[in-house]
Amino acid sequence: MIIDFDRGTLLLSRPREAVTAAPLALAPGVLWDGRTGNFRAPGRFHRAICSHLASANVDWAYGEGWPGSTSREPIALHGGEREPLTLRDHQRAALAAWLSEQWGVVALPTGSGKTRVALAAIAAVAVTTLVLVPTRVLLHQWVAELERWFRGPIGRIGDGVCQLAGITVATFSSFVRSLGGAGRGGAAIADQLAAGYDLLVIDEAHHAVETALRDALDLSTARRRLGLTATPPTDPAALADLAERVGPSVFTLAPAELAGDALAPFEVIVVPVALSADAAVGYGRDLATIDAAWRAFRVDRPTELGRTGSAWRDFVKTCHRTPWGRDVVQAIRRNELRLAYPESKQAALSALLKRHAADRCLVFAPDNGTVYRIARDHLCAPITCDIGAEERQAVLRSFEVGELRHLVSGRVLNEGMDVPAAGIAVIVGGRGGAREHVQRVGRVLRPAPGKRAIVYELVVQGTQEEVRSARRNRSLFGARS
Repeated sequence: MIIDFDRGTLLLSRPREAVTAAPLALAPGVLWDGRTGNFRAPGRFHRAICSHLASANVDWAYGEGWPGSTSREPIALHGGEREPLTLRDHQRAALAAWLSEQWGVVALPTGSGKTRVALAAIAAVAVTTLVLVPTRVLLHQWVAELERWFRGPIGRIGDGVCQLAGITVATFSSFVRSLGGAGRGGAAIADQLAAGYDLLVIDEAHHAVETALRDALDLSTARRRLGLTATPPTDPAALADLAERVGPSVFTLAPAELAGDALAPFEVIVVPVALSADAAVGYGRDLATIDAAWRAFRVDRPTELGRTGSAWRDFVKTCHRTPWGRDVVQAIRRNELRLAYPESKQAALSALLKRHAADRCLVFAPDNGTVYRIARDHLCAPITCDIGAEERQAVLRSFEVGELRHLVSGRVLNEGMDVPAAGIAVIVGGRGGAREHVQRVGRVLRPAPGKRAIVYELVVQGTQEEVRSARRNRSLFGARS
């Protein structure tokens, strides 16, 4: 049996002299292509097809169209007097769980060393590796870490660079563009990215269920896949998508399970606040409008009952597209605005920042408008997507050495940006649910001698914020909750 690579798919054919072959029509993902007279399958079924052929005792080989290796030297750690790549107990357990199948997702809290687990996995399997990351900040962080630990050049795709090596780091967007032939290098780079790497490491792997990246992962032939996340999806459909393209969850720990060991001990303090009388009346009126429309939508969409998150997104999309939904959308927006930064939250935040004037604090706001308002009111540095990379790094350096004590951000600090000096978080508001909450809390959990982190969450009583707060905080404690 010959397995070849053709325009982003696996092409399976039987040599004329072959007497027997596995029943390819029964192999995972395989379909008959009447145009070419061969069987085809998406690249992600490479592992399953090879297993199918092996179970049927069928010999196979790669065809001439299979891209060659991107590595000119072995994948190996630096030797000699370099620092050894040591692991903590939970990291060794996570690595062992993944190595058993070399296919799956490791879910560890922010700050607990997911990157170190991945570095050890790359060293253990010692095959060509493509690391996928969501942002340019993470692109540079990963390249620096890989250069620190591994011999040879480290390739990168993204931030204006297109260079392949035995270990390469690419941003999600560059990976998607390149596989579509729109990136630098055209079809040749697309084929190398799709079929030239044996291991895929996907950082912040919960993004793998998003349409563009999910479709791009379908084209990859990598037979080993390691997903890293602090916040795996909870929606069953999203979990199924992740399992198909990256693998099932093989190891999971919640932040509380590592507090005092790999993470700083922490406490979450919910600070109750209230709306003004007029705002409370308006909130209740708009909430009734939203609830009535939501109940009607659920009656019309009974198949969505088990997928609350997806159903709500579908509901909002439907509201945007229909005349009756316009009033609902306006009601949702008014209530979001009422909860974002009312006077009671302003007073509570002011008191907390005065209490922790000497501590390094991160303030998380629900939107950029609130970020800039807090920055003006309290003369603290904002971190948003509008801030350039050089300015952002300068602000973070000043925060690290103590020249700046307080930072305020919306979503930029949620993923992949290290602020180890921070020990206090004040969550003014947010819209991202449990995932966003875990990521934000994780920003202040980097361990340090004598450190005890405190997370304040400002919650408007008598509103949906109370329900969301309880749900989000349960996610911090995992099996203990």
